[in-house]
Amino acid sequence: MKKIFLLIAAFLACSSILAQENIALGKKASASTEIDNNNTAGKAVDGNTTGTRWESVHGLDEQWFELDLEGVYVISSIDIYWEGASAETYDVKVSPDGDDWQTIESVTDTQGKRTDNIDGKQSVARYIRLDLHTRTTGYGFSIYEMEVFGRPQDVEQVASSMEISPKDVLLVPQVPEQVKVLSLNNSLIDYNDQNLTFGEIAKAMGKTAVWTKHTLLGQSLATHYDEGEGLNASGEPSAKMMVRSEAWTHIILQEHSSLPVDDPDGFFESVSLWKDYIRENCPNPNAVIIVAMNWAYNDWDTFKSKSEDLYESYMDVASGLGITICPVGDAYEMIFDEEGQEACATMYSDNRHPTAKASYLAACMEYGLIFGEDVTDVTYVPGGVTAEDAQMMRQYAQASLDTFENVVNHTDGTVKFSFKLYDQYNLPMESSEDAQWSADKGSIDNGTFNCNGELGIYEISATFGGFGDKATVTVAEAEEIIKEEAFAEVSSESTYEEDFDEIGTSATAALPDGWRIDKQLGSPRTLGIFSLAGSNTEQQGGNNMASNAKNGIYNFGAGDAATATDRAIGGLSTGIAGGTRCTNVYLKIRNTGADAQSLNISYNVEKYRKGANSAGFYVKMYYSQDGNEWNEATEDFYTFFEKDNATEGYDATPGDSKPVSSTLEYDFANGSDLYLAWNITVAEGTDAQAAQALGIDDVKITLTAVPTAIKEQDGNGISINYAGGLITVSSDKETEGTILNTAGQVEVQAGNAREISVSNLADGVHILNVKTSDGNTTVKFLK
Repeated sequence: MKKIFLLIAAFLACSSILAQENIALGKKASASTEIDNNNTAGKAVDGNTTGTRWESVHGLDEQWFELDLEGVYVISSIDIYWEGASAETYDVKVSPDGDDWQTIESVTDTQGKRTDNIDGKQSVARYIRLDLHTRTTGYGFSIYEMEVFGRPQDVEQVASSMEISPKDVLLVPQVPEQVKVLSLNNSLIDYNDQNLTFGEIAKAMGKTAVWTKHTLLGQSLATHYDEGEGLNASGEPSAKMMVRSEAWTHIILQEHSSLPVDDPDGFFESVSLWKDYIRENCPNPNAVIIVAMNWAYNDWDTFKSKSEDLYESYMDVASGLGITICPVGDAYEMIFDEEGQEACATMYSDNRHPTAKASYLAACMEYGLIFGEDVTDVTYVPGGVTAEDAQMMRQYAQASLDTFENVVNHTDGTVKFSFKLYDQYNLPMESSEDAQWSADKGSIDNGTFNCNGELGIYEISATFGGFGDKATVTVAEAEEIIKEEAFAEVSSESTYEEDFDEIGTSATAALPDGWRIDKQLGSPRTLGIFSLAGSNTEQQGGNNMASNAKNGIYNFGAGDAATATDRAIGGLSTGIAGGTRCTNVYLKIRNTGADAQSLNISYNVEKYRKGANSAGFYVKMYYSQDGNEWNEATEDFYTFFEKDNATEGYDATPGDSKPVSSTLEYDFANGSDLYLAWNITVAEGTDAQAAQALGIDDVKITLTAVPTAIKEQDGNGISINYAGGLITVSSDKETEGTILNTAGQVEVQAGNAREISVSNLADGVHILNVKTSDGNTTVKFLK
């Protein structure tokens, strides 16, 4: 009996020890919002209970924080280490699969910096979620650390679903006549000007190709993405601006050195964001996306294991997103395996950066991948690389391209699909058998699809054990298909109206069709280019904007910034280095009705913060035929606000609003485009600090149609034309003209009717009577 008791005690002690392991440490965390790049969700599960933290955006209740334990556990307890900006009320929920949620605790009336100990109630869960309702401060919700204790649940896995990957693939089997490459990279490509080496290789091989690089030294793809839509802090075009600037045929994404191993989820997310952005915004929607594989640091004790980790991370991206990989790191590992540490060491100029011959290797691989040619035939050798080393690099480049199985192989026209089974807890299962594959067109063999050179959209299907899934392959042309910019339709038959209320309350709200916005970092009173401007705002503002509010592009709310339904768009300048000097709001319109001779334009200029800058601020409207070269509209479209006594917000916004309504004389033909721009800027000088926050709202545009003549009588050798506000009468006889309204009342007595101005006539139907010695000709026309 004593022996049994001791065994039970030992078991309980062992269970207690197991229960004390923090199973949340380093697991996948996500949140509804994050304050910046530092206080991200992952910081709440990094093991630091007093330093790093997750923080939501300030001023907003109803946020959430979610943790994926990446396995199913029996949860015994949850500890939440709150910073001072904590939750007053919140719910703790658990789920085994991410779909069915159970509330295990509702917390109310709590305050301040503290640690909440939550009873896990032995719940079976993979996911834990905090639904955060109300805050204890005016800031956001802030968690230093969330610890979860429990034990794995030993249950039999039962298949419940199937998923094939990649799900959505663009395949471009033809190589365009002119290759235009853009790379978003850091020093790994920047070293030794790999882009120029590629250009020289292509030139020597008789190809027309150019590679433009956008470099942020020491930075990640996420940093490239977060530069914004316009100019970056250095006043140079941001990565997104570069993507939008030209119909690139290929875009190369290059991640920070070890990030694909250190943060594979973050790497995957960055490539996913860029894939979506490129597909949506690049003027060539068929641009081929290539991710350049990094290589392990030259720590030879860990070189092989890190190389394998890099391979797995890049293959996850390739399979999950349908992306092509240039396996440069694979070639480094091949050199290590074939020739040893000393040979591989000659590829490094320090612990990570490439030597000249290593950059030549990478350029050869990009050439072979893009053109589908054997790089051992390459003839160009850059300076600083011996002929012997160059030959060796070409051989390893081709060997790696031959042995590496790319999920998406554009030049071969193939996609290699794979599948996974998932259990009842949405966890992946192992399977030793293959699925049954089929394609509605083309051919597929053991998961490898071949388009056989035929363009079109293909549906791929797979089944296994009663489960099935589908994917799509779009086989497209390599030519530069320029995607047309969105525009707003206007006509003389109806009034175009935009009040921006539908963009919502988000700080990064998407603008309506035809609208764009940018910020200029160089100098005030500067207009940009419509095609390079962004289509999202950056900040939100409303009541009580702070004197130190962040400069940039704003989604303004008439009231509380986060909830007001009456919105406006505009900006706020600053005097800080690298900050916003002025903001431009743009609109592209297309005349979808009759030819027009003028535009009747009205809008409100609204003020959301006072500014003590002595020069005051103005909003001026411009117009353009191409969205590049701008013309000033008349002074009627100039709105000036004098300086304020202080730089401070309003208790109720907008604090001031000035209506604008006037006519822009412009011959606007049916089917043609016109661009409008509103420059929001300091009125004089270059000092843009202590700025007023100004926005555009309630835009209305109506076109005045060109008078259209309709002959009721013909003959007598008379022809009648309209141009530039004048009716011109052509005849070889003396003429006398009279314009009447439909009631027969005389509106214009022209005398010798060679040119008759109609600019003073009211809009509507009029009658022109032209008298000659042979009789009368009557014409009815619309102005």
